[in-house]
Amino acid sequence: MSIAVARRCPRRGVAALEEAGLRQPDFDRLFAVNVRAPYFIIEDALPLLRDGGRIITISSVATRMANPAQTFFAMTKAAVETMSRTLANQLGPEESR
Repeated sequence: MSIAVARRCPRRGVAALEEAGLRQPDFDRLFAVNVRAPYFIIEDALPLLRDGGRIITISSVATRMANPAQTFFAMTKAAVETMSRTLANQLGPEESR
């Protein structure tokens, strides 16, 4: 494998959940889908990547905008961005970051 793309986002219902007041099970599901799943996809893909292979994660502009309707979604995508940067530092050679 040369490239692994970790992306999953439950588009339907996110804004409605935030408007209605996100409950703990919904919050946990949002983090499970947007943060835990990409982490474990990457973990499973690492042994399959060839030398020089890439891992691509997908974030959102929501991490750079203060949209009250996307607070929880933006939190999950910010977590993915941080995970991506720290894993790149941990796993990648200096010239690939």
